[in-house]
Amino acid sequence: MTFRTSKRFSFTGILLPSLLIFLFWTACNQPADTLSDEKAPSVEGVWKQTEHFWMNEFGDTLFVAPEHNAQKIYLDGHVMWNCEPDPDSTEWFGFGTYELNGDTLIERLSTMSWSMQETTEFNEAFVLVVEFDENNFRQYMESTWQDTVYYNTEVYVRLK
Repeated sequence: MTFRTSKRFSFTGILLPSLLIFLFWTACNQPADTLSDEKAPSVEGVWKQTEHFWMNEFGDTLFVAPEHNAQKIYLDGHVMWNCEPDPDSTEWFGFGTYELNGDTLIERLSTMSWSMQETTEFNEAFVLVVEFDENNFRQYMESTWQDTVYYNTEVYVRLK
């Protein structure tokens, strides 16, 4: 009587090729560029100012503004900003439109406080260099006083 010997069942002989096929299949079914599906951060929303300072062209801080409560709201191409009145009751606010092109934000105010009108030309466009992510926003506006170039810098955090 002869006994037939059966081949031993090999898990590595089946498991390894199955695992390789599975990995190949899942890799082929991934989107080619997952970064293209991500939305770029948007400036739209409600922002509260956390810092306000001026710095020179070398990045040295020249002056830190005292704390005051200031907000900006960007919605559907419109901008509105305000801040608490100064101790002498001078009010600072504005409303208008905005455009965001890469790292350049252009605000055109159609309505503004008297104090704003006195310090700027009424239909002047505010051209701001911006850096922002989902919850933080920093704007720089270049100015010149006498022969000194400086940057009015404001930092905001997203409220909503």
